[in-house]
Amino acid sequence: MKALEDGTFLNEETGEVISRDMLSDIMIEDLTYTNREIAKLRKRKDYLETHLSQYARESISESNKTNTVRVAGEKCVAKVEFKNTVKWDMQKLEELRTNVGDDVFKSFFKIGEYKPILKEIKKVEATAGEAAKELLKQISAAKTEVPARDSVTIEKGPSDGDC
Repeated sequence: MKALEDGTFLNEETGEVISRDMLSDIMIEDLTYTNREIAKLRKRKDYLETHLSQYARESISESNKTNTVRVAGEKCVAKVEFKNTVKWDMQKLEELRTNVGDDVFKSFFKIGEYKPILKEIKKVEATAGEAAKELLKQISAAKTEVPARDSVTIEKGPSDGDC
């Protein structure tokens, strides 16, 4: 497109002169179409990642509890990382806070957010005392790991070609 002095544009490939309004309409239509196509591609990508993740989960044996599985294709390798997230039972955390007191509780959780301070919990895990074991038991009772969206990435395959 080449801007002309009168405010119109020249399509150099076709020789057609296009008004500013017409160019705006064309760009808006093209952008709308592009957004629809991107949405379709994202939906397709989610579908493929979900099914590849399910396939990877089914392919691991009970004895091999790993968080990462690689699925080899002819040209590429897909790396599937199984993710988990932690859900905290607020009622159990509040009971724990009442049982151990604010000072002890604050050393393991940020008050108000109930976000764990993992390095402090790991210090207690390293301690072999009965009090430490009881505290960890109460913390574990409030914690539930649930599956999160798995991560699927494409790695270079065994051949030198493009994936």
